[in-house]
Amino acid sequence: MNRLPKSNDDLEPRIAANLLEVLIRAGLILILAIICYQVFSPFMILMLWAVILAVALYPLHQWIARRVGGRQGIASTFLLIVGFVLIAVPTAMLVNSLGDSVSELIHKVQTNSLQIPAPPDQVRRHLRRAARAPRCSRSKCAFRAARAGHGIQW
Repeated sequence: MNRLPKSNDDLEPRIAANLLEVLIRAGLILILAIICYQVFSPFMILMLWAVILAVALYPLHQWIARRVGGRQGIASTFLLIVGFVLIAVPTAMLVNSLGDSVSELIHKVQTNSLQIPAPPDQVRRHLRRAARAPRCSRSKCAFRAARAGHGIQW
């Protein structure tokens, strides 16, 4: 059985040793938790989206699995392929369109046939109004630009 301490002098060092051991363990666990957070923090947004998609697609996955005879693997593969197609096809079309536009721009620049259209009337009116606005000194303009958050350098 447990022996009772003979005196208070024997009890105090044991309590201090146990408390020190508990504090050291808690400190090591805290340091480990901080290190783990630093390792996983770049991936937190991705993990959040993974959880959101898993919760949102679970009913669809179960419906597909029931349709294919309860085979979860086939339902998962089907969802993966559909998701890949939904992302890959529009991306490929966008990249193809961008390539065509850049190719056309390069051709027009090389043949010196690039035409920049005139701005719409609304933009012209705004530019005329801005040209008629009273001018301010450099210090006032710089102060107003800095106050508005624009980085104008003279």
